[in-house]
Parts: sequence; C-alpha cells; structure tokens
Amino acid sequence: MVTMKRLEILLLEDDMARVVAFKKRMEQSGRDHYINHVETAVYAIDCLKVNKYDMILLDHDLGGRTYVDHTNEREDCGMRVAEYFSIRPEQVRTHGPIIVHSLNGPAAQQMVELIGEAIWAPFVWQREIWEKYITIK
Repeated sequence: MVTMKRLEILLLEDDMARVVAFKKRMEQSGRDHYINHVETAVYAIDCLKVNKYDMILLDHDLGGRTYVDHTNEREDCGMRVAEYFSIRPEQVRTHGPIIVHSLNGPAAQQMVELIGEAIWAPFVWQREIWEKYITIK
C-alpha cells in the first residue's frame, strides 16, 4: 500500500472566507495535511525561516485592504515575502510549489517575477486548479 505523506502548507491570507475555502478544498481532497495559516508577511517570513513547506499560498493585499498599490513600501503585504524569496533563491527550491493567489493582478504578477519559480492562480481553491497541486507525494 502506497501512502502519501502529509502535506505541510503555508497559507498567507487575511480574508477568512478564502481561508475557509482553502481548508474546505483540502478536506475534500482526502489528503492528510496541515495548514499553517498566517495573516502577516512578517509572520510568513518567520515561518519560512524555520519550516519546509510542500505548498505555499501567498496573498498580496493584507490587513483587510484590497488592490493595494504594489509599488509602495508597505510592510503588511505579500510583496515582502516575494522580496524575501528574491534574495534567497535557494529557499524557493527547498519548498514545494509557490502559488500567488492574490486577486490583485499587477501585484501578483510582480510577486511571481520576483520569486522566479512561482505561479499566479487567483482562484486556486477551484477544483480543477486545486487538483493540479494536491498530488504532491
């Protein structure tokens, strides 16, 4: 019998409706998993420094704000995590897929470019998209 390992997932998201959607999709998958849900970029970076994740899901607009200007210097947005990865490319390769799920297109695209090996999937919790990423062994 082949058993799949437990998925360790980092979820950076401040919208509880989206958190619930992610958790529901994981429950429906039947995969053993742990979701480390954080709401700030600082906490996400702290987690990345000490843990290895099979999947990383990153939002851009945090703190209850939407369509935040991606060129600003705010500390409370997902761009800070992308910048962390951009100066530590070896960190990108130690984790599983990095998925930027922000609905803020310009910011999400810039995050993907900074990270280098990430994808943008704003509706990643939708079944047809999600199933591509939960097959990690």
